[in-house]
Amino acid sequence: MATKKDSTLRRRYLGNELQRLREQAKKKLDDVADYMNCSPAKISRIEGGHVGATASDVRDMLEYYGVPRAEREKYVALTRRPPLPGWWRLYSDLIEKDEWFREYGPLEDRASTLRVFENTLIPGLLQTADYARALLSARRPTTSQTDIDRHVQFRIERQAILRREKPPSYIAVFDEAALRRQVGTVDTMRAQLQYLIHCSELAHVTIQVVPFSSGAYIGQDGSFNILSFTEPHNPDVVYIESTAGSLYLEKSEEVQYQIDAFALIRKAALSKQETSAFIRILMSELREGEKNS
Repeated sequence: MATKKDSTLRRRYLGNELQRLREQAKKKLDDVADYMNCSPAKISRIEGGHVGATASDVRDMLEYYGVPRAEREKYVALTRRPPLPGWWRLYSDLIEKDEWFREYGPLEDRASTLRVFENTLIPGLLQTADYARALLSARRPTTSQTDIDRHVQFRIERQAILRREKPPSYIAVFDEAALRRQVGTVDTMRAQLQYLIHCSELAHVTIQVVPFSSGAYIGQDGSFNILSFTEPHNPDVVYIESTAGSLYLEKSEEVQYQIDAFALIRKAALSKQETSAFIRILMSELREGEKNS
């Protein structure tokens, strides 16, 4: 299952930028269409990411919007691939090795709502450094410790998205197995559980656990992320990762299936308050286990 190289993800990112620049220049769709001798529908479809824009299209639009010539080429480059958000460029060497994140990163950075389901692990945006280090060391046994440390630092810095002035709504649901499986030392797991409680206290963060007592449920098929955006022309995207690669779902019927599945998973899960209480019970069990060992 390989990442879609020529997906609409890149077109959508470019479209968002072109719409932002048009609105900043106070131009209407009809104005741009007249200037470029095309239909307003074409401009709308480019901004919505439904069709690709040529380098020539982009240059003409930017000239009309009054974008300085020196800045135009960075937008023209978006016809090929989206740029890394801000500080992410410090980790460009790591990201280039993990091509899936080259696509996922800009989407996560712009999303207004992130819905995440994990059936075996704590989601990345909720991991402590020690948990992430133990996990990455196990999953990448041939990677040097230096590179592991840089991956961990990158993951921790990504978590700043949850501490923004206007953070996205973040809903994370995971199986009890993710809490029971010891990743790293007992101290690492205790700190990880405590961090989950801390995160759950944030108003924009919802954490729920599907307990073993819920029995079989739809989420056992595998993990996935749903990314939503504020722009009405920018529909939801589903990201699915596996050891064989990554996949983005964009067709409305495929995305809706995953949205419905996520809703069913949440019904099988404990509430936000019940989850916090449950995590505290697990922390107590860890303490009792240490006393008896």
